[in-house]
Amino acid sequence: MTSANGAVAVIRERLPELNPALRRIGAYIVRSPAQAKSMTTREMAEKCGVSEAAVTRFVKEFSLDSFQQMKISLAEEL
Repeated sequence: MTSANGAVAVIRERLPELNPALRRIGAYIVRSPAQAKSMTTREMAEKCGVSEAAVTRFVKEFSLDSFQQMKISLAEEL
């Protein structure tokens, strides 16, 4: 997910190509990156109305090793 544009920009660019569940997660992160960086997988799933497995798939879609790594990327950007 490393990009000169940052994690949020990369997610925003890829939103149209994601399936609906992953798109909801991405849209939430783009709208509220500060809140997203503090959430657990379960909290993210509940907030976005998706399963925890969908959150895991979202992380893998962006070639990250873990949800924690995604949160670190968001924190570094903010």
